[in-house]
Amino acid sequence: MMLEDMKIFQEHSHKTLRKIFNTEYGFILLLDARPKLLKSLKKLGISNEFRKFIYRMVRQHRVSMIEFDRDADVILGEKFFDW
Repeated sequence: MMLEDMKIFQEHSHKTLRKIFNTEYGFILLLDARPKLLKSLKKLGISNEFRKFIYRMVRQHRVSMIEFDRDADVILGEKFFDW
């Protein structure tokens, strides 16, 4: 997640997309409607790299939710974005 992506999440959580939730340390992204969600994130201006990350996590790990925590461990093999 790049700084610009984080700012978009802050602006649109609970408002535009009911799939993004603010937490004390980051965000939770619900992925139950993935194709529509990825298109919505693109329209909001979320970076291509971040959308690819979300897509990979869903395809490789079959997750339905991702928590982005600023204090969490880095996922090995994935790019690290300082936000």
